[in-house]
Amino acid sequence: MATKKQQSEFNKNVIDYITSIGAVKNLNANVYGYELMTKAGILLITVHEPEKSGIFSIYCRFEDEKKAFEVLKDDERLNSYSGKRNFHNGQPQNALNNIKREIAPLMIEA
Repeated sequence: MATKKQQSEFNKNVIDYITSIGAVKNLNANVYGYELMTKAGILLITVHEPEKSGIFSIYCRFEDEKKAFEVLKDDERLNSYSGKRNFHNGQPQNALNNIKREIAPLMIEA
């Protein structure tokens, strides 16, 4: 079971990472606090307030699920109806590594 402190540190690390690759605050945020432009369109990203949990989670949803499905058609974890693509893991570093590995090929080269 992770502590609130561990969850807070994880959330900070996620936000530090996504902002380092170009994510910006979503000014129209209702649930998703950040947005990141990718080859599959805008990816909305959030982490939740720290709570005692055994799972570290990063919640993502592509704004245009049809475009995301065209780009990621072989990704079995992408929900083609909602555009959701979440990351969950019992180890914080594994959850962070998973999103890093899976977002890297979607980044638009400058």
